[in-house]
Amino acid sequence: MNIRTVFFQTLASIVFVSGFASGLNLQFGGELTVSNNDLWWDRQCRYNVFSPEQSVAERNALTKESHRNFFGSPIFRCAVERIQNHWRSRLDSSQFILSATETHRDVRFRAQRNTFHVDLGVDQGVLEYSIGPNELDHFEQYATDYQDLIFESADTQGLYPMLFLGGGHISIGYTSFRNDRELMKRFLLDFIGHYELSMGILDYNVRSSLSHWLLPDDCRSAVFDRLNHLNTDPDYPEAQFISDLKFVLQPNCVDRFLDTSEYASRGKYMSITFRDDAPDTENWRFEIRGVRPQKGFQVFLNQIRLLQARINYLRHYIPPELTSKWPREMAFQPGDQLYLNPPITREVAISRFKDYIKPTGLRWQDQIEYVWPRWDCSQILSADALQAHSNRHKY
Repeated sequence: MNIRTVFFQTLASIVFVSGFASGLNLQFGGELTVSNNDLWWDRQCRYNVFSPEQSVAERNALTKESHRNFFGSPIFRCAVERIQNHWRSRLDSSQFILSATETHRDVRFRAQRNTFHVDLGVDQGVLEYSIGPNELDHFEQYATDYQDLIFESADTQGLYPMLFLGGGHISIGYTSFRNDRELMKRFLLDFIGHYELSMGILDYNVRSSLSHWLLPDDCRSAVFDRLNHLNTDPDYPEAQFISDLKFVLQPNCVDRFLDTSEYASRGKYMSITFRDDAPDTENWRFEIRGVRPQKGFQVFLNQIRLLQARINYLRHYIPPELTSKWPREMAFQPGDQLYLNPPITREVAISRFKDYIKPTGLRWQDQIEYVWPRWDCSQILSADALQAHSNRHKY
């Protein structure tokens, strides 16, 4: 192969991929958590326990009471006060506004400048920073500010992203897809179909963000069938369309991993779910719950870059329908092993993840940082580096 051929192939690849880097402007948001052992033990002492017999209203009341108990604890109040002091030391008071707003469950502190804002609140045993909704360009423009206001401010108080506590939820605005239901369906088929994402790549948590593949056989079959036949006709009533979405993303079933002493059904605690609990449809969103707490803002940025590029790619690619049968490379493990270990190997997960990234034109090495830490990827990275070196000197 001569230099001229290589040049034009490379140029064509750049032009081809650039179409996926731009295009649909998605609205992203995030809930990024930090904690430490002191906050965790304080949470254990202050949170109420649910029972399946309780109504939604009773559960909401208990949750609100628990959050307020935790919010009122000296440990939490001290951490929040010091974080606010960090914010004040870094923010230009003429540009940023610090405020506190009472919500349905706690008091949220906000640092705000025009469309840029960071909210600080509380969840079970963690401090939760909420950001967005904004487009990718916004997060890239203010990446340094977000890193400082979230991760640097937490670090000054000895708080950090804990691997098995909290999460790094990523949301994508429903309005991004509202006028393109077919693309919405493709996104869901693609995300769920790439089961490695919810089984080690982004996270693996059978308690609060279960993979659809680990639902009971009958439930999984019904959910996949409804998704495969999701009516994307623009004239199909939106209320019924939302009902179909929730059937898929908030399944009303009981699985082997569900704590039935607290919850009557799986509901929203899936790797990806749909949230329409806000009165304003502009705030309805798809929430990717199965994401580990990010180590820093650059990790979050890499993740939403990948989602943006992949969804833009799906405008030109139709993913296959989902079959409810387990893929050949997955093996249902006996006993309690599945509570901690996903039913796929590192090699399968990494191989499929590379396939997920490849058509976007992004470097998979930039995404490897958030993969399940137990899967040591250093050897794979070294092999890739050797292969890249070999390719550079092939011609």
